[in-house]
Amino acid sequence: MYVLIDMEWITNRHGNHWPTQLAASRVDEAWNTVNTFSVLFRPKDASFQDWNHMAFSGWDHQDFEDGESLYPGLDAFQKWLRPDDIICWWHQEANDLFNMFIKIAQVRDLVGKAIFLGDYIYGFLAGQKASVGSPYKLCAARDIPVPEPAHCSQNDILAIQALVKGIGFQQRYLLQQPKKWVKDYTALKGTTVFPLLYDPDENTLHRSDCELLPEEKYLPAFTSFKAPIRRKYKPCPCCREEFLDALWDRNQDTIERSNFNFVYSTQSKVFHSRNCSHILLAYSIQGTVSFDTCLKTGRRPCKHCNPQPIERKAISFSSQSQKAVQAPQKKSERNLTKDEKSAIGRFKRAKEERETALKMGVLTDSERNTVMALSQPGLAFWASKGYRTFHRRNCPQITGLTQLVGFPRYQDAVHAGYCPCRHCKPSPKQNVVFSIPITNRERIGETTDTLVQLCTEHCLPFQYDNRYFEMQTMVGKWRIDMSLRPVRLEHINLVSQPQNTKKYHVQPRLFLSLKDTFDYIMRHDSTLMKKIEADDQATQLQMG
Repeated sequence: MYVLIDMEWITNRHGNHWPTQLAASRVDEAWNTVNTFSVLFRPKDASFQDWNHMAFSGWDHQDFEDGESLYPGLDAFQKWLRPDDIICWWHQEANDLFNMFIKIAQVRDLVGKAIFLGDYIYGFLAGQKASVGSPYKLCAARDIPVPEPAHCSQNDILAIQALVKGIGFQQRYLLQQPKKWVKDYTALKGTTVFPLLYDPDENTLHRSDCELLPEEKYLPAFTSFKAPIRRKYKPCPCCREEFLDALWDRNQDTIERSNFNFVYSTQSKVFHSRNCSHILLAYSIQGTVSFDTCLKTGRRPCKHCNPQPIERKAISFSSQSQKAVQAPQKKSERNLTKDEKSAIGRFKRAKEERETALKMGVLTDSERNTVMALSQPGLAFWASKGYRTFHRRNCPQITGLTQLVGFPRYQDAVHAGYCPCRHCKPSPKQNVVFSIPITNRERIGETTDTLVQLCTEHCLPFQYDNRYFEMQTMVGKWRIDMSLRPVRLEHINLVSQPQNTKKYHVQPRLFLSLKDTFDYIMRHDSTLMKKIEADDQATQLQMG
């Protein structure tokens, strides 16, 4: 008999995995439940106890603390299985991790075989609207009711059962090989099912609505940039920016997951440090721990990042300082961190993207709102009202969505009630740490006297020492760290925290000049004053 199975897991900050839930349902020929199995796993240690993580959905954290350890839970599941059972996972990733947990727990191998139901369903629905995605997404597109919440193993299995019954998928289809729904699937120009089409004659990847695509010709179709990047397709200008963003993100994720100190492209004679931006657009990346190993391959050090021999895998502060001395940067960027440089880059890319989109022609109100939402440099994740998931900027699933809302941080999207997209896999590491910069240039000749003069002109009390310049407005206290560039600005909101005198919070913006810092303070407090006045007027109207 077939067994529908689902597992949830959590990944800690070190990249290690641990299961949280495991549920299975043995079904008959009509997909009706015969009997079930369910177990909750106790976290291995404190690094896996992020109780707000979606892997703990549907249960209280005390339920997991009272759960089974790894071996008893997996052993009980093995005993529940029958020799003739065929396990049906939705996707292969869960199966691979499950087999890893089996090896860790040293439980005997599974009896029978495993198949991946998602591949069969995608092939069965190929060519239809919403043919790819999670069972919840596929059910929502067909008005099939599903249980809540998602990412609860028992509910996920019920969602799969509802889907296969709702679309009329029969078990006899599982006796055949699944249809190749992406790799070998073709579509015509203008398709709404696949956002990307590949022209083999020109060896070029296009968006499905690109004018350069040939008419009335079936072309290889893709739902994401993953396969085209792996095959090293050349992107058309219509999707070049998104293609490079996807390539950048893939390589960055690869480097972050590796333990290499030095990385290089297989097609290049240059090697780089792991944080060098010049390697992030390579099609294929390899790496080593040792500096000498890179030299033995015949490659030379990158002149941009100037990698140095190190003993540890992580680059030390001293090597960073040495690199800065050997490769001096522009004065305005000398002290910028990685996150701050990223903020400036986002600002420039967003500005160019918005200007390009607005120059293309007349846009509808919906299209204009979408362009404005997606080109906000202070946002990292987007979701559409009426849908359940949120996405990264380059996710193909976001194509065609309207009424977009954005979030700077992963937890903001989760708290708003959205679930992460399983296609683009957003994570907290993509959070926007710094908002858009106030300015990209550094003013020359600014000193403490500059702030003294500005405060005097606006009749604001102030005091300062060798490091901090403190000032107070009608609604807030501000502290400027004069020793840093970009300027570090800290704030106390006296409206919401009238008793607070010492606990400052940092403003997540970039300031390369003292004059721009002061102007921001004035705009910030002016906006807050207007809000207070509007609230007071509304209160008086209600009372009067």
